[in-house]
Parts: sequence; C-alpha cells; structure tokens
Amino acid sequence: MNIRQNFITFLEARGVDMIICGHTHVYERGYLIKNYTGNWGSFNLPTHAVSSSSATYTSNTTCPYVYNTSPANHGTVYVVEGSTGAGGGTKTGFNSGPMPFSVNDGGVFYFEVEDNRLDAKMLRRDGSVFDRFTIIKDANKTTNYNIVNGASQSLTASWPKTGNYSWTNAAGSGRTVSVTPPNNSTTNYEVTDEYGCVTDQYSITTTGTLPVSLVSYDVRLNNSKVDVTWSTATETNNKYFTIERSANGTDFVAIGTVNGAGTSSSVNNYSFVDINPLTGVSYYRLTQTDIDDHKQYLQVKQIVNNKGKDFDVRAISVGNGMLSLQINSSDQSVYQLRIFDMSGRERKNEIINCTAGMCQKEFLLEAGIFVCEIINSRGQKLSQKVLVK
Repeated sequence: MNIRQNFITFLEARGVDMIICGHTHVYERGYLIKNYTGNWGSFNLPTHAVSSSSATYTSNTTCPYVYNTSPANHGTVYVVEGSTGAGGGTKTGFNSGPMPFSVNDGGVFYFEVEDNRLDAKMLRRDGSVFDRFTIIKDANKTTNYNIVNGASQSLTASWPKTGNYSWTNAAGSGRTVSVTPPNNSTTNYEVTDEYGCVTDQYSITTTGTLPVSLVSYDVRLNNSKVDVTWSTATETNNKYFTIERSANGTDFVAIGTVNGAGTSSSVNNYSFVDINPLTGVSYYRLTQTDIDDHKQYLQVKQIVNNKGKDFDVRAISVGNGMLSLQINSSDQSVYQLRIFDMSGRERKNEIINCTAGMCQKEFLLEAGIFVCEIINSRGQKLSQKVLVK
C-alpha cells in the first residue's frame, strides 16, 4: 500500500495513460481509475473509477475510455500480464474489485496505437480474445470556422476508427468530408462513431468578408531559430493569432500566440520566433481567433531544419509503389536506412554508401504511409514521412 501511495500518485500526477507490470501468473486489467492508493478492500467503484465501462468498444454500453491529454489525473488503466505460464488456483477476490477483467490462463497481451487511439487485446492460449479495451485521447472536440460565402471547408473527425463515420448535415462516411454551407449563415455539423460513444461538433460561419485579410505569410530558418512573419490588410474583431507546429503536417500543436489589432483597415505586421524548432521537416500553421472565439485557419508553411547535420534527405513517391530516396551529403559516408510502416513494423533495413553530393536509392513498396529513417556514421539521424502511391 505504501508503494501505491507514493509511486502511483507520482505517475498519475504526470498523466500516465497505462501501466503494465508482471509478477503474478495471471492476466488482470482494471477500469480507468485514479486516486486509488488503498488496499484491495478499499476500492470503491463510484469513487475511484473515472469510467466503469469495460471499454471493449463493441456497443453503446462498452464505450472506450475517452479523455483529454491533460498533465494530471485523467485516469490510468492498470494491466498485470504475466500469464505465459499460468496455471493453478487463484486467491479469494480474484476477478473482482479494481481488476475485474481477469483470467487465470496462459496468453499474451499486446496493443496497437494509431494516431490518438490505443487498442489492446489479451489472447488466450487457444487463440480466443479474452479481453480488449480501447483508449481515445483528445476527441469529442468542438471546432469553429469562419469562411467566405461560397467556399468549401474540410471537416475531419478527431479519431481514427474501423468502419464508417456518421455525419450530420454532411454527405459521406469517411473520416474527412467536404461541406459548402449556405451564405451568410452559421451551420452546425456533427460526426459520431457507430455506437454514439465519440462525437465531434463543428460550427461554420459564412460571411461576405473574413475577419482577417492576409497579405503575406512567411516562415524562414534563421540560424538555429525559425522566424514566422505575416501581415494583414484589414482586420475585423480580430482577437489573436495562434502559431501552430507539426512534424507530419496533420497533428498541430500551439507554440505561441500574438494579439491581433481588433478592427483595423491599415496594414499590420506581425512576427513570432520559434527558438526550439524541430529537426528535419516541420510545418507551421497560422490560425486566427476573433472576439467571439470563432477560429479561422489561414495558411500552412513547410520548413526543413537540417542545421548541424552533414546531410539531408528527400523521400519521393514516384508512383506504382516506387519510393525514391535522395541523400545529399557534404562528404563520403555510410548510411543506415530503415523504413517503417505506420504500425511500427520495420520494412527495410539497409546500408548505403554515398559519396559527397547526391546519391539515390529506389525501393518497391505497397501503397501506404511510411517513415524513412537515415543515420550516418557519426550517429546523426533524420527521418521523413512519405505517402507511397
């Protein structure tokens, strides 16, 4: 109990999502629980379980554990997996309390992560699935857009899933749809999963003019920093700008804000400095928020930061499953190339000898998204994501 009072409190305060440990020769899995630091008998479901769902995600009564990525106390799933050599009896109280999803049988526990979704399963020795659960983070979002009359807007559900998405006021069943709302109006859209467990909401306001008329937007590498500059011709009720950064061009994180000019008909110039830019390829998105907290996504710029590296890499999909990898090297070097698919499985692992200048290597892969990782003889590493068609 002393360990739980100290160690578990430490982990939960830092937002740990899942804890896996061994020792007992059984499989045990708990609810999404927090602040449970007492003995076995002190567990109280209403007090300690953030969710009492089994999270098997097979019906509207077994919804996944959904929560935001906050730094502390959103709940943790605890798994005891040491059942490879399981056999024999169990103690009184097994398969109850904080760990109700339990079995005394040999098996293996594994999990897969895609985007903001984790799916875990426990396979018994006969090949059947005894337990499964799903965690989805940072879903159930509400997003506001401002666009001009007649324009279209892409809407993307905040979570990946298998099967169809159910959209309200929008045609389509995929993760992303495109809508063209009526002029001079506010239209609400919604997407949910097949069980009604996860729902995103969108509000799009169309007007004859946008809150911000953007004249220019530029992102440049300046020594070891990135300078982001932009200017506007007019602003209407503009509250602030947000500078967002992404390593893959899809998942953006806010790294700073700059106050807007409110309402202005003159040119306004703005700037922001990213003092700790990412290495390799990264993306910067400029977003505007007005006084009503409606948000407008302006532009995205790509930048390559190979400062301090002796080489750079460019991965190009040339069609028919062919990937062309170009390495520009300042001197002769030996490179290790590794290619991974999005499940993390290694697809290629080769050694490439390059002279100074550019060397090129081609690979045949199936269509999909891959990550290419290149390491030179000095241990310098670059990685790049590429869509192979």
